Amino acid sequence: MGCVKMPLQTSASKMILGVVVLCVAGYFASRAYHIEKGGLAQKEMAQVPDLFRLARSSKVVDRKRAIQLQQDYDAIFAKVLARHPELVPDWKSIPDEENGFLQWLNFCDQLRSENSSVHPALPLTDEINKMIRGVDDWNGKVMASYLTENSEMLEEITRIGLMPEQSTHQISVDRWSFMSANVAKQSAELLFAASRLAAESGDGDRSLKYVQAAIGLGRHHIQVETPTLTGATISILVHLTALDTTMKHVLPALELDQQDLEIWHNTLKPTFDQSYASTIRGEFWASIRGMVIPAIANNSGLFKGEPVKDTDALYDVMAEAYIQAADRAERSSQAELWLQQDKSPWLPKIQETLSPAAQNVYECMLIGLDIYGKGWARAEARDRQYAAAFAIMEGQDPPVDLIMEKPFVYDEVTRTLSMPDDPALEGLEIKPIKLP
Repeated sequence: MGCVKMPLQTSASKMILGVVVLCVAGYFASRAYHIEKGGLAQKEMAQVPDLFRLARSSKVVDRKRAIQLQQDYDAIFAKVLARHPELVPDWKSIPDEENGFLQWLNFCDQLRSENSSVHPALPLTDEINKMIRGVDDWNGKVMASYLTENSEMLEEITRIGLMPEQSTHQISVDRWSFMSANVAKQSAELLFAASRLAAESGDGDRSLKYVQAAIGLGRHHIQVETPTLTGATISILVHLTALDTTMKHVLPALELDQQDLEIWHNTLKPTFDQSYASTIRGEFWASIRGMVIPAIANNSGLFKGEPVKDTDALYDVMAEAYIQAADRAERSSQAELWLQQDKSPWLPKIQETLSPAAQNVYECMLIGLDIYGKGWARAEARDRQYAAAFAIMEGQDPPVDLIMEKPFVYDEVTRTLSMPDDPALEGLEIKPIKLP
């Protein structure tokens, strides 16, 4: 759940985004359709108090109201968790100053404050914005000048990205259940640009540091205890872009020995190895506590104008649905996620004992997890292809394709690595990788 704004950049990034898009497009489109069909309009959502704005208001009365509403929502959610303890994660114990996810949220808050906006945004010039979006070609001189002028921002993004720990423990759900992906994407792009500049100057250590920081930003979004589908999408996009950028622009500029190549390979191992099941459980927090409880608590006629009176029954059915979906994801292989070999529905049928209004909320909110699962498998299949590319460069036997377990096709003349030719892989749209 969240606001995913990801402008396209280079043709390579368009390919990367194509790999990721199935992760989000089908899921959020399905949810948006059912929400609209269910009667949840934007003007009605506006009736739900915005805790983010209230908590940051200059008025004391607004801030007090935000605290009270948050406590009210948390109390409702605590009762749901008490009935379904399997949805309570194993919380980490990390000091605030060592919590990379918290530091990232604070960084985004600072950007909002500087821009006087609810949406965080990096201070990108038009020239730099066009460059990272692929409208203009790469210009190392211009990029170097921008990064020098904004060195403090780059250093802060790097510092946060290199922090090894992340947690959502004791951070209000309202701070992370609905977030923009754009600032994370742009920050990672600047780090990749810095890495490319360092590589072109022959500084392999500094180049590696910036890539590690970018991957760390992705890690902060998915290796928390309650990863969301938006967070997973950010992590996957950053990771696959790191692989593509490194293979195309960084490694060719560096003279790496075998040991250095292995270090890069280890750095570029996936950040989204957190299971899809964990992300489904985390999405429960974002969807139920982040959206459903506030909506129902503040406007009982929000959905189709009908009040939801059987709230406890609704929350219990939704909790069980997320538990069953997560359990199924945990049992599913990447092949099953992609091919959807098990045609049974991911979610249980709506209990007839629920009121029509509650059934409508269920339909609106629990849609598309199977679609997102296909996207997850697609991203992991792309990562396996890069793993095979690194294995070839290291003189090792490459692993087989993750979905059909067939060998990749390597052309030694063109040094390109392609997916196996198999009808079952149609729709993956994964292009060949050219090895440096």
